[in-house]
Amino acid sequence: MNGSELAGAVRRLTAERDVLRTLHHACHTIDDTDVDAWLDCYTEDAVFRWRPADDAEYVLDLRSRDDFRTWFTNHRARMPVGTQRHITLNPVVHIVDDCNATVVARYLTLQIKDGTPVPATEGRYDDRFVRGADGVWRLALRSAVSAGTLRGADLRLPSP
Repeated sequence: MNGSELAGAVRRLTAERDVLRTLHHACHTIDDTDVDAWLDCYTEDAVFRWRPADDAEYVLDLRSRDDFRTWFTNHRARMPVGTQRHITLNPVVHIVDDCNATVVARYLTLQIKDGTPVPATEGRYDDRFVRGADGVWRLALRSAVSAGTLRGADLRLPSP
């Protein structure tokens, strides 16, 4: 590998790491109270949509900062801090070019019941990331598809 190839490999690896940092930061911030920290994971013109199954219509379709902020406020009212955890699993990052990337990942949400994390939902994220003028990678599109609700299952994770 010559110097130019090495520099390119380092750029791609750095981009992947930075994309993953935003991907994971989005999970941490959605489970907190700081809406601005969560919003900073998304571009100004981002779209966040969710549907309950691959063959279903989108039932959540956020397309503006006001939409995002309202959804977060309502979500936090329904799910107070400490009652839910978002986890992103098995992300596959594809760096398209210096400013665009895609990620396919699994997600799992946990409900905290009597101090015990209980699996609630799982599904897939199909994400598109854009690197901004400030060098930060942010979500431009998050399409989430549920693969099922696990609340009816008697699945309990051991307490730490």
